[in-house]
Amino acid sequence: MTTTTATRLAEALAGNARVIGLVGPPGSGRTTLARRVCAQIAGSGRFRTGAVWVELGTPAEPPAGLPWTDSPAAADLAVRLVQIIQQLGGEELEPADPVQAVTELARMRSGVLFVVDDLRDAEQAAIFRPSRFDRDCLLLITADASLLPPNTVVIEMGPMSRDESVALISRVVRCPSRFDDRLAARCGDLPLAMVLAGHIFERVHRLTSSHENADRAVPSGGPDPIGESVEVLLQLLPPLVAGRFRALGVFPAGRDVPLVAARLLWGTSRGDTHLILHELAGAGLIDDYHPETGLFRLHEAIHPRLARPHDAYLDLLDPGDGRWWRLPEELPFLAATLASQLAAAGRTEELNRLVTDARWVMRRLSDGGPPALAADLVTALVNGETPAPGVVTLLRTLLTLPGWAGPILAAHDGSWLAGLTRQVLGLDTAPGGSRIAVLSNRDDHGSPGLPRSASELRVYDLDSGRVVARTRIPGGDSGCRWSPDGTAVFVWGGSGLHAVNLVTA
Repeated sequence: MTTTTATRLAEALAGNARVIGLVGPPGSGRTTLARRVCAQIAGSGRFRTGAVWVELGTPAEPPAGLPWTDSPAAADLAVRLVQIIQQLGGEELEPADPVQAVTELARMRSGVLFVVDDLRDAEQAAIFRPSRFDRDCLLLITADASLLPPNTVVIEMGPMSRDESVALISRVVRCPSRFDDRLAARCGDLPLAMVLAGHIFERVHRLTSSHENADRAVPSGGPDPIGESVEVLLQLLPPLVAGRFRALGVFPAGRDVPLVAARLLWGTSRGDTHLILHELAGAGLIDDYHPETGLFRLHEAIHPRLARPHDAYLDLLDPGDGRWWRLPEELPFLAATLASQLAAAGRTEELNRLVTDARWVMRRLSDGGPPALAADLVTALVNGETPAPGVVTLLRTLLTLPGWAGPILAAHDGSWLAGLTRQVLGLDTAPGGSRIAVLSNRDDHGSPGLPRSASELRVYDLDSGRVVARTRIPGGDSGCRWSPDGTAVFVWGGSGLHAVNLVTA
């Protein structure tokens, strides 16, 4: 009998492996499999204190060229990690850089299985490097095996074996067993395709009372079984419901979308919106619809097949004459995703006007503080071919204001100066105003609300938006200042006085 993927994963978790990689494309059933196996072994053996599950789905599609670790998505991850720390009995902390939050989380417990779901790039992989989890096991779920660190025990998902597929078909499709093997073959042995095929089979059988008709309705094994199954399901739905589902492409995949956003997009009542979402969830076309919270998610493997009517959606949202600051405050999702919607619709000039409008600035600061405004500013900054002067001017002004969590500015190529989640200890502008020195908590043990053992000095060129010098300084420092000739930066604090020569730094 062939050893199943689930068995291989369970054996790896039961063994001495410190890092396990579960590799497979979206729709291959990797997350479902990991949850099932982890639920079976958590709380016993080497994982006596259970499992910690971290999802890396981004809050919105990141702008092109956006480094993940300094992005609003990383800030969102930091907030969720701090919440996990508190749920595990840790102290109430301010949102931290995700690197420091991960370090603190790993220090809190031993004998824990840390599951990181949907690892997408090297920036994310660097945050969850194994050296931070020396007392625990790390399970990394990804579609890209090259992101896994050396010595990882790799378990490839890929297509399921035919025996596994037939077993899954028998669980998800109510049909005579004689159809199981044929259905599994048509679905390319992909779990998501089989789930969708199951919905097709059951719907056609209800309509025709014929298993043979239901079998013929399932796509016949083309190169894209998921996409083909989606199209068949949409043909089985009422045309109005199918059309409304296609329009959901304006929302990002893998993020909670509130019912009210779909209601605004579709122009339907709350009750009708619920019924449509309920039908789409029943067809397997949307994930995790929870009527009690009014939230749903779009599957990553289905999302690329949807339409992107961003302009139409923005027209529906517009409070009038582009007065976006009047969006309902009780619906924060609308304001949080507005900048990315404008960027996706190609409304670059309108986006630039929005993020520099004082009324919108105050609205976003009220919604979520500096990180909320920073997300919009960076979206605008990297959206066009060259940075909009008004956006750059606002960012330069913000650099000089006390009380901000950190400086933020990006050049047109998408390089970042600093993230807003860093704690700024000192900030000084060079003689002539062309460069700025920023001293911040930016090591593996220091962050707002977390222990600090070192600081980092960065020097930025304000014309290009690039880091021209950076160095780490041990000990707790508290301030920095340029030398009169602009060739060095003095740093002082608990570790004494340091002079950082920019010629050699």
